[in-house]
Amino acid sequence: MKINAIAAAVITGLTACAIATPAVADTDFEFHGYVRSGTLWNTNDGNRRGYRMGLRANSEGYFRLGNEEDTKIELLPTLKWTGGDGVWAKFRVNLTEQTQDTGDWKETKYDGEDHFREAFIELGGFSFDPKAVIWAGKRYSQMEISSHQYSYDYLQNNGTGGGFENLSLGFATWDLGLYSYSADGALDKVTSRESEKKTGMPDETSVNTWLHGIGGSGLDVQFKYIKVGDVRSDNATIVSQQAQEGLLISLLYNTPGFFWFGNGYGKICAQYAKGADAGTKTGQNGWGWGQNRRQETYRVIFEGLWDVVQDFSVSFFAMYQHDKALNEWGWGDINNLGTDRTADFYAIGVRPYHQISRHFAMQYEIGYEAEHHSGSDWQVNGTAQFWKATICPTLTLDAGYWGRPQLRAFATYGQWNKKTAQMLSVGETEFGNAKYVGNTGVLTNSSNSDNPTKHAFQVGIQAEAWF
Repeated sequence: MKINAIAAAVITGLTACAIATPAVADTDFEFHGYVRSGTLWNTNDGNRRGYRMGLRANSEGYFRLGNEEDTKIELLPTLKWTGGDGVWAKFRVNLTEQTQDTGDWKETKYDGEDHFREAFIELGGFSFDPKAVIWAGKRYSQMEISSHQYSYDYLQNNGTGGGFENLSLGFATWDLGLYSYSADGALDKVTSRESEKKTGMPDETSVNTWLHGIGGSGLDVQFKYIKVGDVRSDNATIVSQQAQEGLLISLLYNTPGFFWFGNGYGKICAQYAKGADAGTKTGQNGWGWGQNRRQETYRVIFEGLWDVVQDFSVSFFAMYQHDKALNEWGWGDINNLGTDRTADFYAIGVRPYHQISRHFAMQYEIGYEAEHHSGSDWQVNGTAQFWKATICPTLTLDAGYWGRPQLRAFATYGQWNKKTAQMLSVGETEFGNAKYVGNTGVLTNSSNSDNPTKHAFQVGIQAEAWF
């Protein structure tokens, strides 16, 4: 994978603008980015395997350490002009490439070329509120929140639109954004599981508003309304039951220290969603066309980092999610559409980090996931379980959990229980992303009834850096 001539031209053009813009008092050019790249080998047969381990591992979160085989590059050239009156304008693009691409990322899906995940302009420094920012274009919001340990975006407000951020209200600061989003190839590339006929993904529009630091505390509140375009399907029942609207309410609290105990930080997020924002993708723009109108989701997340002593830290993540009337993408009983399907999902894990010397550290991770299905519409009821353990010697440039760049070598062991194999053998939809290669001893989507307890052992190497 390479960054092509388009990326080089954009960066060169921004640099030239930074040099040749005389109409403002000051011009600054910044260049930031992120990269990770690694590979995994399955020790059963020595082959390279590009499959993450977990119950929802490919798209709905997974414990990252020793469990990634992708390459992701983000390049963020930024140009800022500041006028003599203090008003400034900032232009940023985000050139992104990843070996597992999804959604509204590039012009042509699977083309292997660079694409722009952000391209927007901000204005700020106005006398009426120096900290307020007005923006327009394609971007993430400033409240793009995910867990680094458990790779999951539980607040992902991205798309093309406009709005403002950090407007002072006295008792809080206020963000308001209008976003539009559509998946690449939206109207011709999706097939309904039930009808096996073309199903279109309509555009999605959302209004997203935040109140930050309410009353001087660490409490934020988010409200989001989603409107989905006309659902296109050859199956009239699916069309009649698909969600046309959605609602999301999020409460985010940043605790003092590590959950009021010890040095570090802690976050608690509680969410409720209905309709187009409910389901496994709650909190993420661009997935509303896959939901039915009866769905409801309740979620709570705890994540933080505890600096126990000098040179030793522990990262922590825990998540619980309850879904009612779960029937994503129109699967299940076509006449019932998930009115009697509930799912409870749990994930909890820790990642101890020990800085042995300035340039060498040991990382470890233990993670556990479980998903319980109940209701007459499921083919199999019960609880699927998975756990993994990783040991990871790490070379570092600088000390500390967040010190980057890092070079890692790791060994990871994972195991699924009998019930997971039974759910996969009947093709339960929530495990549709858990596709693992059969001859490695890892779960597959075929029947595993003869040997239902499966495991995997993988080794690998990885690089990660941000700047």
